[in-house]
Amino acid sequence: MAKKLPKKKARKPAKIPKKKIPKKAKPLKAAMKKAVKKALPKKGKKMLKKAAPVGKKARLAIKKIPRKAQPKKAGKPAKTVLIQPSKPPELLRPPQTQLILPAPRPEEARPAIQRPMPIKEEERIKPEPLPERPPRIAVAPPKEKEEPILPEPLPGKEEKKEPVLEPKPSQPQAVKPALFQPEKESGGALAVELEPSLEQLPAWEDRVRLRRMIFEDGLKFQELSRSSPDFGQAFNLLVKTGRRGFRDVQGYFMICARDRSGQIIGALDGHQSGDILVLGRSAASGPKRRDLHILMYASALSGRNPKYVVFAGERKPLDFAYAGELIFLGRGFGMSAFAAELIIFIRRMGKELDPLSTGQEISMILSAMAPLYPSLGAAGSENATKSVVPLVPLPSSPDSREHLHELRDAAEALGLKAQDMAGLLEELKRRYIAEREEISPELI
Repeated sequence: MAKKLPKKKARKPAKIPKKKIPKKAKPLKAAMKKAVKKALPKKGKKMLKKAAPVGKKARLAIKKIPRKAQPKKAGKPAKTVLIQPSKPPELLRPPQTQLILPAPRPEEARPAIQRPMPIKEEERIKPEPLPERPPRIAVAPPKEKEEPILPEPLPGKEEKKEPVLEPKPSQPQAVKPALFQPEKESGGALAVELEPSLEQLPAWEDRVRLRRMIFEDGLKFQELSRSSPDFGQAFNLLVKTGRRGFRDVQGYFMICARDRSGQIIGALDGHQSGDILVLGRSAASGPKRRDLHILMYASALSGRNPKYVVFAGERKPLDFAYAGELIFLGRGFGMSAFAAELIIFIRRMGKELDPLSTGQEISMILSAMAPLYPSLGAAGSENATKSVVPLVPLPSSPDSREHLHELRDAAEALGLKAQDMAGLLEELKRRYIAEREEISPELI
């Protein structure tokens, strides 16, 4: 049989030794008192009770004085005895500083305030009376001189009249010639600065690009009066177009463009007849001549709100320069065309893409241009009876490659012929589309 294992007893946890808490040290004063009582004799203890309380410095001044030498007993060490002095030491008081005040100043005798004494009425100086004015003497008005009564002349005798001497005319003095100064018109200043009205341009024009060009190139636009000294310079730029000007027409205006240095780099003229703005000629120079044409056009619209903008062009064979002008008038100015004795380019504000017009509208436009082109008066009366008049759309699509197809259709509708239409289109494809050459003309 297996042996029974003894039962396991539970172990008691080991006792943790308690830490000895150090006793609190007795205060220094109590320890000192006990040491002094043991060391002093009875007389000294009585004296301590009667003596005044000793301060801290006095306690530290107590010295341990050994007793008289005695024969040492074997096994017992010698004891030291503290001797209290008969009188406790007196503590010196700090010296008192005396405040040295300045000696009082003797009171100075201040002068008494003397008040002015009132002046008696008898002592006052009275003003002398003014001398009396003499009375005015009435003066009688002068009597008119009585003409002497002459005796009447006897009949048959005539009096001899003395000849009246007339003053000789004075010799004319030489007048100095005045310097020539241009006279101002009734309108006001010689030149009025304009801000291009970009809001009236066609909707597809990039206005941000045009504003950047004005800022970067420092362009300024002015409307010149006929008496302005710069009018002749701007007019000579437009003479290069080969078309005569109409500056004697009522409502004529001249727009000039200046660069940063103040030189005239472009000009545009025309006149306004009611709601119709008629453009005459336009000249621009520089690499950005297309945008310069448009900015002068926008300056001409500034301050004017026309319903129609028209431009007349002569019939001529279609070449590279004329193709660039047609593309510019369609895309830049937003115009359509109408074939008459001249080619009339029309922009109807807000209806740039509408190809249909009415006979009355065309007749009104042609009658406004009759003062400049008398032959258009007969064409206006012919179209007045028509209900619908179709307009030929010029190239105006945003894609430049489509301009070639639109140009061909517009040339056929207007009756414009080219010597080599296929060669012209190939040249436009190479220079205008591939090389992106600026084909807008300098003179329109």
